[in-house]
Amino acid sequence: STVTLLLGAQCFNKGDYSASIQNYTQLAHEAQKTPWLIQAAYMLGENYYAKKEYASAIKHYSQAIEAKGDKESLLRAYLKRALCYYHTGNYTGTLTGLEAITKLDPGDNIRVEVLYLQGQSLFQMGEYTKAINSYQQFLTMRPQDQRISEILFNLGLAKKNLGDIAGARDAWEKIIAQ
Repeated sequence: STVTLLLGAQCFNKGDYSASIQNYTQLAHEAQKTPWLIQAAYMLGENYYAKKEYASAIKHYSQAIEAKGDKESLLRAYLKRALCYYHTGNYTGTLTGLEAITKLDPGDNIRVEVLYLQGQSLFQMGEYTKAINSYQQFLTMRPQDQRISEILFNLGLAKKNLGDIAGARDAWEKIIAQ
């Protein structure tokens, strides 16, 4: 099992996702009902995510979640599954996954990712007031994040869509000031 895990990781790091998938599939088959199953399922999800095959990635992240690993494993799998849902336009699925993460009481690093995806999903759904709330919490927690311009731009659009032209201008001026 360790050799298969290492071979899968080596192939993944080289970008040879097909070979990595073969190794992790073998490991998942061999590792039923063991802690290795969580790792194998998660890494299968990672491979399919890297290939932008989100439906397959969702399936494997779900298997990792169902295997009920430790808190960190669950947080990672829920977050990556939520990202897959986001990439497929399933914003309700994204928000459901993010809610599950919040119930696990994540640390600040995961919480920031939740706020980012939550804001983006709510924005896409036209829930501008809720998106603004998520964006503002994100900005409070990570004022120097690399995604600040994107967040401020969407914050401005959300405010504009709600008729708050001054608030939109304020958000966009912060982008220019950077």
